Amino acid sequence: MKIGVLTDAETASGYRIAGLEAVTATPADAQARLLEMIQSNQYALVAVDESLLPDPNKATERAMRGR
Repeated sequence: MKIGVLTDAETASGYRIAGLEAVTATPADAQARLLEMIQSNQYALVAVDESLLPDPNKATERAMRGR
């Protein structure tokens, strides 16, 4: 299992250099990208840039209930 970071394209490089898997998104598609990350079952932990999703817990409640 991996650690994934949902972030903007500008910041993603720094996370990749640190050895994390960075998934890029814009505020418009961040929730969909986060749900894709959760449903992929590839990540033990997903960190989310708050500028993309101010409340990631609320954004993922429904997806997490099904687990």
